[in-house]
Amino acid sequence: MARPKYVLSAAPNEPCALKNFYSDGEGTIRYLFEHPGKERKSGSGWNFNTQSQAELVNGEALGIRLGDDLSLRLYEDGVFVMIASSDDDYLCWGRYNDKEILRLNPVAITEITQSFAAFYSKILPSFEEGPKTIRFQINLINFLEGPKVQLLPGEVESIYWSINREGKFLDINNKIDKFDLPIDTVKDYNKTAYLLIERLYRMFNHLPDAIPYTVIENNVKRISMEFLNKK
Repeated sequence: MARPKYVLSAAPNEPCALKNFYSDGEGTIRYLFEHPGKERKSGSGWNFNTQSQAELVNGEALGIRLGDDLSLRLYEDGVFVMIASSDDDYLCWGRYNDKEILRLNPVAITEITQSFAAFYSKILPSFEEGPKTIRFQINLINFLEGPKVQLLPGEVESIYWSINREGKFLDINNKIDKFDLPIDTVKDYNKTAYLLIERLYRMFNHLPDAIPYTVIENNVKRISMEFLNKK
């Protein structure tokens, strides 16, 4: 049975290239890829600190894997792809699942998405000539095959979770959304993370007020690592 996948990608809308893409050592793209850091302090979490070495994939991309749960690929032209398993071994981790329904863990979804946005913002200075806009794409794959993947509003342990209220499914098995962001927004990675998560919740027909772990600063919504660090 195919595992459900949460796939994020980012790609410059203009022809671009990352400097010294195949070089080794501190300060290189490869080093940043292998040592991306993390912002959530509690637990091992759902971040890109895999403690793995990057490998050259098909002679064209740097790749890192965390078993079968997480796959990351970065290409010289600035395309970055994340594939995260969305079952009870990873993004649906928790005690609320059963044989027929898996629930996306909002802490997991928030942290993995924030990690994606944060990493991409860190590679922006490494472009030979910086792009003006970035296209982001969300692919939800196999969310209705086998156990169905459900998204509930609010935090884990909220009333929605305890009584399984307002949980929603995709209307089709595979769903795609894409949008462009200016480079100044991409640099503000907690804002970018929020915009990605907002699109994800909309794909499940949730309104923005269903999204947890957010803060409004200067009339702009962002993901709040302060709130997430309490989980």
